[in-house]
Amino acid sequence: MKRGKARIALTVALAASLASGGYAPAFLLEARAEVPTAGRFADVPETHWAAKHIAKLALQGVVEGTGVGVYSPNDSVNRADVLIMLVRMLGLKDEALQSGTEAVLPFGVQDYARNYVAVAASRRWIDVGYEHEVSVREAGKVWGEQPASREWVARTVLRAFGKQADAEAKAAAGGAVFRDDADIAPEHLGYVRLAAELGIVTGFEDGRFQPKKEITRAQMAAILSRSEKWSPVRHPDVLEGVAVRWAGGSLQIYTPNGIREIAVADDVPLFGAGADTVRLDRSAFSPGYPVYAIVRDGKALYLERTADRPDVRIFEGRVASLDLAALTVDLDIDGKIQHFELDGRVTATDAEGRGVDLGSVAPGSIVELQQLNIPGAKPFRLVVKRLSERRTVQAAFVSIDSGRSRITVRTASGTTETFEVAENVPIFLKDQPVSADQLLPGDPLQLETVDGIVRRIDVVLQTAEEWSIGTFVGLVRDGVEQLITVRGANGEYATRPAAEGAAVFWNETSLSLSELIAGDELRLEIGGGKIVAVRVLKRNIRTYYGASVVVYDEPTKTLTLTLPDGKPAAFRLDDSVELVADGSAVPLSMFSAVFPRGKRVDVTVASGDRILRVRLGSVYSGVLYRLDAQSKQLTVQVAGGDFVTLRIADVPVVLVPLKNPAGIADLRLGDRVEVRLNAAQDRVEWITVRRDVPMRISAVDAAGGKLTATDWTTGVSATYVISSSVTVERKGVGAVRLNAVSTGETAWFRFFGPQLEKVVLTEAVRGQVRAVDVATGKLTVVDADSAERTLTAAGTVEVYRGGAAIGLGGLSSGDRVEILQDDAGNLVVAVYVREARVFSSYDAATRTVRLKLRSTNDQGVYTLHPRAYVHSGTTRLDPAQLRDGDAVDVYVRHGEILEIEKKP
Repeated sequence: MKRGKARIALTVALAASLASGGYAPAFLLEARAEVPTAGRFADVPETHWAAKHIAKLALQGVVEGTGVGVYSPNDSVNRADVLIMLVRMLGLKDEALQSGTEAVLPFGVQDYARNYVAVAASRRWIDVGYEHEVSVREAGKVWGEQPASREWVARTVLRAFGKQADAEAKAAAGGAVFRDDADIAPEHLGYVRLAAELGIVTGFEDGRFQPKKEITRAQMAAILSRSEKWSPVRHPDVLEGVAVRWAGGSLQIYTPNGIREIAVADDVPLFGAGADTVRLDRSAFSPGYPVYAIVRDGKALYLERTADRPDVRIFEGRVASLDLAALTVDLDIDGKIQHFELDGRVTATDAEGRGVDLGSVAPGSIVELQQLNIPGAKPFRLVVKRLSERRTVQAAFVSIDSGRSRITVRTASGTTETFEVAENVPIFLKDQPVSADQLLPGDPLQLETVDGIVRRIDVVLQTAEEWSIGTFVGLVRDGVEQLITVRGANGEYATRPAAEGAAVFWNETSLSLSELIAGDELRLEIGGGKIVAVRVLKRNIRTYYGASVVVYDEPTKTLTLTLPDGKPAAFRLDDSVELVADGSAVPLSMFSAVFPRGKRVDVTVASGDRILRVRLGSVYSGVLYRLDAQSKQLTVQVAGGDFVTLRIADVPVVLVPLKNPAGIADLRLGDRVEVRLNAAQDRVEWITVRRDVPMRISAVDAAGGKLTATDWTTGVSATYVISSSVTVERKGVGAVRLNAVSTGETAWFRFFGPQLEKVVLTEAVRGQVRAVDVATGKLTVVDADSAERTLTAAGTVEVYRGGAAIGLGGLSSGDRVEILQDDAGNLVVAVYVREARVFSSYDAATRTVRLKLRSTNDQGVYTLHPRAYVHSGTTRLDPAQLRDGDAVDVYVRHGEILEIEKKP
C-alpha cells in the first residue's frame, strides 16, 4: 500500500470513528494497573535512577503500574503503549476514549490501543504511510505489539511536541553527537540530535546512543519527564513558581496568579534539578528557588527544585546604618547610599548559613541582602560577609600597588595576604613618618586594620631608630671607621659612619660597602648614631641586549661595542667585571678568544660607563611576555624587569613538560622559559619551558629510585626516575630521602622541558569551601576537624571541576576541594563533585570502594583518597563501618573519592 492511500483510508475511518462517540475498552497492559501513594512502586526504590521521573508521571496518570504496586522498570515498551502515554501526557485521553472503536489503521494494533493510536496518527505524531511500510517488513507481527526503539521514541515524542521542522534542520546540519550516529536511521537522525540537545535523551557511558535498542519503561518515563518543559500543555495538578518561604509544614510559592500555599507532608519526595537520584531536604527549598509541584486538595504529592541557584537579587555593600525598630538598612554600594526596607520575617546569617544576631551587625560590616525577584518583594535575608572588627597583623612586607590602595604581606606561616589600604594611611618608623617607596620586601610590619581595611602601618625594625634616604656619593675610611656620604633629596650632603659589620643588600643579594656604586639610591638604617644596614633601593643600571663586539684592546682593556640602536660605545674593563659565556665564568685574559669581533653580547653598565657584566648573548631565561606566531617573534622579560625581543627560527625545538611533541601553540604567556639562539645569534632555535606541575604520589620505589605520581589536572599517572640530579624536598623541612616519601602525599614536580628537576612535597589543604572572595583572591576552607584555613592567591589561580578549568568565581560554598599553593602564591584547586549513591563494599587492602550502579552510565568502582574523610554527620567513620545498601553522598574526581557522608 502506498503512503498516500494509507492516509486517506485512515482519515475516512477516523472521521467515522470520532463521529460515532462509541466506548473504547481499557487496554490490556494497564488493565490491572495501580498507582501507589506519591507515585511509588515496590520495584522502584528511592535510589533507582528513574524514581523521580516515574513518580512524577505516575501522579499525573501518564504512566501506570503493571500490577499491584509494581512498575517493572526494566521491561520494554511497545509502540502502542508509547503513544498511549503521549496521549495521556498531552491531555487527549478523553478524546481517545470518546472516539469509538471504528478507527481503521493500515497496520496491526491491539484493540485497547486502537483509538489512542488513531489520535496520534490524526495529529501526525506518526507517519501512517511510513509505519505501514514498517509493518509490511515485519510480516506476521502486530505493529503495535513490537518493542519501541530508542530512535523511534525520540522521533515520535518530538513530533508530538511540534518539533518536526527543528529536527529536520538538525538532520541537515551535520556533525556527530554520539559515537554511533551512523547507526541511526536517516529518518530518525535529526530527532535524536535535537532530543540530545534539549536534554530529553542521553547516551550511554561509552558515548553511544544505541538507537535500535528497545526502550525500557524506566527510560520512557525519563524521556517524557525531561520533555515536559517542551509540552504545550500542563497537567491541572502541576504547580510551578518560586519558593517564597516555609510556614510550618507548608510552602508558599509565588505564581503569576499570586502566592499559593501548599501543605508538604514529611513523606513527600523532594527532588533536585541535578542527578536524578538526588534527594533534598526542606532547607533546599529556600526563598528564590524555582519549584515544580504536583498538588491535590492543597497538598503536595511531589516537589522538585528545578534549578541549582535561586532567582534572587543580590545587593552587597557596607552597612551605613541599621534601624532595628523600623527594619531598614542603608548600604554603601560602590560609593552610593541605597535605602532598603527589610521583610518582616528577615533572617540574618553568616556566609555558611549560621544564625547571626541582627543587632550585632554594626556600621562598617559588609553584608549581602537577598531579595526575591518578584514584584513588591523586600530583602528576606541578610548575609554577613564580614563584621566590623579591629585586627593587628604582624607580617613581612611583600609589595604595595602604585595607587597605595592594596598592600600584600607574608605572615609567619608563610601565606600571603592582601589588604585594602585606606586613603592617606600613614607609615611610621619609631613614630616618624616614612614613605611607602622606602619599603623593601622582607621589612617587618605591623598593620592596624578596621573592618579589614588597613588604617595604620608601622615598620618594626629592632636595630634601626630611623631611616635616611639619599643618593650614594662615596665611601672613605677615617681611621678605623668607614664613612658613607649621600646626597639628600634637598641637594644637601650628609656623611655618617657605618657600624662594624653593617649589612648591605641589593634585592636579595648581599654586598660589601665597597661594592656600592656612585648614583645608587640608598636607604640607610640608623641606630645609635651609626649606619647599621644599607639597602640599595635603586641602581642606575642599564643592560644593553644584543650589542655587537667591534674590538677589544687588551693593553688598555678597552672594549668597543655597537649598541642595539647602532651607536658605538667604548668601556674600560677591569678584573671586577663579571664575564659569562654559556653559564661559565671567563677570565679577563680570555676575553678576545671567547668574545671575538661580531659576537652578540649583553652588557650591564652602571652609572653610565662602568661595566659590571658582559654575557655572551646566546641564552635568555625569564618569563614569556609576548608571542607573535605570525611575525615569528617572542619577548622574554628577564631578571630585573628588562624585555628582550627575539626572532624565532622557522622550525624551533619546543620542549614543554608532559607534552611530546610540543610546538609554539603549547606555550603560554607567563611561562618561565629558556630560549637558546642559533650559532649566528639571530634566531631562537630552542625554547624550553620550566613548569611546576601539581601531583599526588601513588607509589614509591625507594630501592629503584622511582616515584609514581598522578597529575592533578589530568588524572594521568606516570613513573619518574629520581636520579642524583633530582632533589626531593619537604616544604619547611628541606631535603628528604625517597624512603621518607609516602603514597598519597601531594607535591609540586618541577620540570625543565621533559626533564624532572625537583620534587617539593607540600601538604594540600582539603575540606569544604566556606567563602570565596574573587576580588582579593581569598579562599576559605573548613577541614574535617572544623579548622578554618584562608588562602590568598598572590599569583594565578587554576580551578578544575571535572575536566574543565574554571575561575575562582566558579567555586561555591559547600564545594569539596583539595588545594595546593606554591612558593609564589599560585593556587591550584581540584573540585570533587557530589553524587548521591548507594554503598556496596570496601576493600581495605586496595582502598577500593564499590557503589551500586544506578544506570549503565554510572561508574561503580572508585579508589578512596589516602586522606579521605568518611563520616556520618560530625562522627568520623572507618570505611569498614559502612554496610551494603547504605545511602551515601560521595565526592569524586578522576575515579577517586575524597569524602563519603553516610546518610541517616
